[in-house]
Amino acid sequence: MSEENNHVNIELRSEEIQDILTRAPKWMIQWGNSILILIILVAFMLSYIIKYPDVITGKALISTKTPPVYIISKVNGRIGNLIVQNGQTVEIGGIIAEIDNPVSFSSIQYLESFLESAKNFLKDPKNYQFNFDEKINLYDATPNYLDLKNLLEEYQFFLFDKSAAQKLVELKFKRDSYLKLKEITIRETELNKADLEFAEGKFKMKEQEFKQGLISQFDFLNAQYTYNQSLISQESIKKSIIQMDITRANYQSEINDFTQSRIAEIRTYKDEISGLISSLQNYIIRWNNDFTIRSPANGRLDYLGRVKVNQLIDSGDRLFAIVSPASEYEVELEITSAGFGKVKVGQEVKLKLDNYPYNDFGFINAKVIGLPVLPNKDVYKLKVELTNGLNSSYDIDIKYSPEMMATAEIITEDLRLVERLFSNLRSVFEN
Repeated sequence: MSEENNHVNIELRSEEIQDILTRAPKWMIQWGNSILILIILVAFMLSYIIKYPDVITGKALISTKTPPVYIISKVNGRIGNLIVQNGQTVEIGGIIAEIDNPVSFSSIQYLESFLESAKNFLKDPKNYQFNFDEKINLYDATPNYLDLKNLLEEYQFFLFDKSAAQKLVELKFKRDSYLKLKEITIRETELNKADLEFAEGKFKMKEQEFKQGLISQFDFLNAQYTYNQSLISQESIKKSIIQMDITRANYQSEINDFTQSRIAEIRTYKDEISGLISSLQNYIIRWNNDFTIRSPANGRLDYLGRVKVNQLIDSGDRLFAIVSPASEYEVELEITSAGFGKVKVGQEVKLKLDNYPYNDFGFINAKVIGLPVLPNKDVYKLKVELTNGLNSSYDIDIKYSPEMMATAEIITEDLRLVERLFSNLRSVFEN
């Protein structure tokens, strides 16, 4: 065995074998150096072409100059109905959702319409009809609704009761009849005045004749009687006129009392009806505050988190946000003090949105437009503006949602690889 090993070692150490092992092929010598130089040149060119920017990272918040309006639950309850869907446009005062409750929204709508009709009836009751819903369920407001319904029916009957109107017509007719009768009696007085003057003249003549003894006492007394009767008739007519004035005044007083009584009753009806209307309107206000969620502004509705029907909510929960339409975006960028000295106005910023993965949607382009003078709790807040809105580097229009968070990369120096290499070497040698 040892002899075989010695034989192999002798062969490997022979001059022929060593000559073969140490001799390099000519093509390797010729092409190897060229390929090595080419690789070095390509690497140098790539290091010159490829840029490796110097980046400072921070956290950014994208919002609008008109900030979103947040809608907070006022009560504990359960969402009964979602009227406006996520992303739809809403108007101020519009109902977004209903909280589960014993009174339906359609019942409240009917009540609002009914109260509006009642107010119009109070303004102009002529030829006005009501459509009463006997089956309406207003829960604890039902008694007030029924009272108002009955009161409106009573008031309508009171206003258009023909017997009351007929009574007023009769009273006015009697009053006016006595006025006409008085006018006739006054004319009769004028006629009787002539008879009185004739009787008075005849009496005076008979009186002179009696004194002169030309006529008997009987003729004188007969003339006196005739004159007295004319006086009595004249006074009787005057008395009749006074009585007519009194009767006419009584009728006028009765008319006034009747009219004032109706005015007072009308005022009472109106006050009671207005009070019930006000009470039911307050009920609607309470119902809206407790059981509806309404939009406080115009804009697009965004759900904050998961919002669905039958979801339990607590007072103080943030449920929705109203994003103002056509509002400009603004960006609040925070960085630490490390590297702040490299940041300058006009530098490019890349915003990688948390909710939109960078690899799928790209980044949002922005630039620095303002620098703070002093930090706030070791944090610098920079002013940044979007250069192309929410259109990403992949040409995708990102849908805005309130308080969009992003990772910000501020490109302070867009260096080439070769520049960065020499820069690092310089810092090594100088330090």
